[in-house]
Amino acid sequence: MSEQAEQTGAAKKRREPGEGRIYRPTYINKRTGERQQSAIWWIEYSVNGKKHWESSKSKRRKNAVGLLNQRQGEANGGRLIGPAALRLILEELIRMLDDDYKINSRKSIGRKDRAVVHIQDFFGLDCRVLNITTDRIRAYIQHRFGEGAMPATIRYEVSLLRRSINLAVQAEKLNRCPHIPSIKVSNARSGFFERAEHEAVVENLPDYLRPVANFAFWSGWRKTEILTICWSQVDEIVGTVRLESGTTKNDEPRILPYKEHEGLRELVQGQIATREMLKAGGVICPWVFNNDGKRIKEFRGAWKSACRKAGVPGRLFHDYRRSAVRNFELNGIPRSVAMKLVGHKTESIYRRYAIVAPQDLADAMSKLSEFHGKEDSQGKVEHQLVQFGKK
Repeated sequence: MSEQAEQTGAAKKRREPGEGRIYRPTYINKRTGERQQSAIWWIEYSVNGKKHWESSKSKRRKNAVGLLNQRQGEANGGRLIGPAALRLILEELIRMLDDDYKINSRKSIGRKDRAVVHIQDFFGLDCRVLNITTDRIRAYIQHRFGEGAMPATIRYEVSLLRRSINLAVQAEKLNRCPHIPSIKVSNARSGFFERAEHEAVVENLPDYLRPVANFAFWSGWRKTEILTICWSQVDEIVGTVRLESGTTKNDEPRILPYKEHEGLRELVQGQIATREMLKAGGVICPWVFNNDGKRIKEFRGAWKSACRKAGVPGRLFHDYRRSAVRNFELNGIPRSVAMKLVGHKTESIYRRYAIVAPQDLADAMSKLSEFHGKEDSQGKVEHQLVQFGKK
């Protein structure tokens, strides 16, 4: 046995199980048919019970020893930089994220695609994932703030980056995700419509959008939920509109009894009349809310124009959701019932929508003053009765 082979054998014996080993693999020479030993040293090591093999790309044994020690140090420190990690680039992360969205049938694929554009523009599709460090992520956050992006938007984009890296960790292509800074978001909106404001907006909307706005004001349902209601979801005999499981944001079904509400009842009857008129003209439209038989997809321009003319510029259609919750609260509807009607899964989210207007506070103080006045009057009467010995 050669001196080098003896040293190799000694190195193997000195290493404890699990510490890894250094070796030169053998192969069959295709020309001679003989088994020969490679001149290149390889290393073998284990991380979390899984074995890894890697070439040192060197004929010098000490280079292989150094690489093995490096890999074991990375594994012990929680950040293994193996061959798979070295090859991993951002493009592959985005592909894994796309697959994750498709497998889980996530509804926000469009929003995800728009956010990913900013990530790949900053880092580059060929950027090695190991170069996406905490410092680089902080630089990305600063870059997006400089572009005027809102905190909630940046937090969403960073969450996508975190999710994609965690998917790589789950696939054992990385050992851990770097620390990703948190972004404080305190831009929760508090807009809502008073009845007069809502009626002014409706007055300035095109005829085909007026039923959409009224339905939102009374029900508190989301715009996408309203625009996708089909006649198959309307029970005209019982008087309900239902959303099927999987079509709502929280994936829970929802029912809205409309016959008990005069405004909603007249609204549905009006849409039924429109449906019959279209049918008489040879147009079969499955959508409850439509524009001359065509599905309504978006109406941002008409909405902004109506709000401006009504004197409430900047209002969102989503403000109807807060308005409905506020009206439920003011009319004493039990919170558990209101949550079922509007589709809030948790009470914490519902409370965010339970807006209290200054006039609500003033009305409350007026009622409190009236109550205290009655107490004072009752106290004076009792005092007089005691004085005259009648009590």
